[in-house]
Amino acid sequence: MIASSTVYLGQDELRTLGIERSDMDLRPEDKPDSGPRFGIPFPSDAFDQALEKAFDYDDYEDGGRPEWYPYEPDVYSKWHGADQLADLMLKYLGCRSLDNHLIASTKWDRQGVHTRVLPFLMEFYESAAEEWGVIEILRIPANYQSHLACVMIDGAAADDRLRRSELICAVQYIMRGILLDKLDEFLVNPVFVYSFSDRDARIIQAHFDGSHLIVRTTPYLNFEEKNEENIKLFLRWMMCEPTGPTKFGIEDGHLCAVTPEPMEIPLDARIKTGRAYLPRTVPKIVPSSQPDPPRSALSEMANTPNGSRRSSKGANDKCDSCGQEIENSCRTEPVGKASSENIACDISS
Repeated sequence: MIASSTVYLGQDELRTLGIERSDMDLRPEDKPDSGPRFGIPFPSDAFDQALEKAFDYDDYEDGGRPEWYPYEPDVYSKWHGADQLADLMLKYLGCRSLDNHLIASTKWDRQGVHTRVLPFLMEFYESAAEEWGVIEILRIPANYQSHLACVMIDGAAADDRLRRSELICAVQYIMRGILLDKLDEFLVNPVFVYSFSDRDARIIQAHFDGSHLIVRTTPYLNFEEKNEENIKLFLRWMMCEPTGPTKFGIEDGHLCAVTPEPMEIPLDARIKTGRAYLPRTVPKIVPSSQPDPPRSALSEMANTPNGSRRSSKGANDKCDSCGQEIENSCRTEPVGKASSENIACDISS
């Protein structure tokens, strides 16, 4: 059990929990390693072509293209700095429904809405040492692979140690991925956590090998100043090619994980969210016996129409980026006080 006041977990604490942690290089093509790897960054040449197709990279303002947010540490909190940076990356990814957007060149799609099976996890209570929250979930349409990914922002300072928030996201989405239709064909359910802390970001790869939770972490990339190479590298990871032995197989009479056959994902393949009555909340990750504490900065911002990307929308409103109905869009609903009565969602694929 990890106390809610805990922010960082050192190697000794991880070993006590049965967690194995190792480093993962950001540029595997330059520095291959022997550790388990379930994703390869999108090829650099193909990325440049996709980016050129999407828009002029140097022009952030024309036509609503992604605009760099100047770093103002004296004005904004670390959580707000992380929110700005993550928002920039998601705007670059765009929507799979538009074939000129970056994500349309990948096997991934954005879930865009909070569902019962795959909720947008958050923690913004006084019992928590720092505010953090998931603002997007990435999945592969038709579940051709068992990989999941989430985009998480955190108010804690960047640290080489694993953060409690990163571990919660990894464990929760590994467990919840098993509940998705067709994923019972898979033995391993890898999860990528794209972790943003102020103007630093890194990638967490996690999977359960049957006896231990295996966590690999990359070094942080810093974005205090606009760095196009770092932006490109992080986006290539968010567009990564899913790889690795994940599917049930038999070798020498023994059950094992094997690599699925390569499969092309049609551009019109989208995540099906079923019927989703979007809540204005996310589940509390605190004991239900605790009383509701005063609203924090996170919950206040989430319910302020101009305070964040999660502006108040009705069920029939359209996505800010692509004009699609909100059910299949890139945006989420506001968050606030948790309530389960208004959640009705079935994941069909």
